[in-house]
Amino acid sequence: MKLTGLRRENLNRGSPNAANFKDNTVNLRRLRRKLSNKLNAIPITKKTHRQKQDDNPVPNTIDGQLVKNKGLFTKYSREAIYDLLAQLEEGKSLVESCGSSFDYDDACAIYTSALTLAIDEGKPHHKLIGKDRISKSDHPLIAPAPLHFQSDIALSHLCFENMDKLWQDKGGRKELLWFLETFYNKGSGSKSAIRFPFKDRKTVYRYLDIAQKIIPEKYWRININLNSVAEGVNAKEIEQFIAKETEGFRTRFPNTLVLNKHTDYSGYTLSIIRPTHKDKVNPQQKSSVLMKFLGHWGLILTSLADKITQ
Repeated sequence: MKLTGLRRENLNRGSPNAANFKDNTVNLRRLRRKLSNKLNAIPITKKTHRQKQDDNPVPNTIDGQLVKNKGLFTKYSREAIYDLLAQLEEGKSLVESCGSSFDYDDACAIYTSALTLAIDEGKPHHKLIGKDRISKSDHPLIAPAPLHFQSDIALSHLCFENMDKLWQDKGGRKELLWFLETFYNKGSGSKSAIRFPFKDRKTVYRYLDIAQKIIPEKYWRININLNSVAEGVNAKEIEQFIAKETEGFRTRFPNTLVLNKHTDYSGYTLSIIRPTHKDKVNPQQKSSVLMKFLGHWGLILTSLADKITQ
């Protein structure tokens, strides 16, 4: 970008050491105010940010009422962060994407947090992004996939509030970080469910203990399956084992649906039942992507907690 009408020596006027003519380099952070004045940019203030959010309401309605999400852990709303990441996915520069809505250093921290999760460098899809999402540029997909069903969206507001409550408590924060780490290690971009082998029973119990503080117990579905071919056991042993496991889960999680459906996976499969519009649970409903949505957002936002002040 050219700053027409400015002499070389004027670059350092009012911004000491902004330009190094020996190395032909410019420190954009020191030139920020000069650039903002040149571009007639709106200075970032708390009032400006609130006005920016109010001018762009969340396009979600429930029962005809407009719903606006609250910011979680940072001074920026999830909608603003999503918009930033979506523009970066489209190939825009960080300066173009953050505009007047973000402090540049904060935008850098958000970008770094989201990009760090894209572990398969150079590929548009990765562990948290399903292959059904289409990339609009060569940039990796880094924004959490948005929810499409209004019932999922409505429930997500409660879940974010529950995550926020956990984060405000020292013990809850430790639980949430462990939950998110486990989610990331076990999650898959191609599946909405999470799988655990039988040897990880204690991990599953702990995972559900924490997860149900975020997503209410009644929405969880646990499938327990043991394949004789995979485990080398007979039908009677399978029946006894499944019965014991099922009893253990139903005792510990009495309001959670526990199934013994035969699948190709031998172990525990955890999924979320998609809620209905009347907040009722239908066991026959397909699985919701809510757990993956919350997990992806949680990983981004918790990593920003100590980098962006309120």
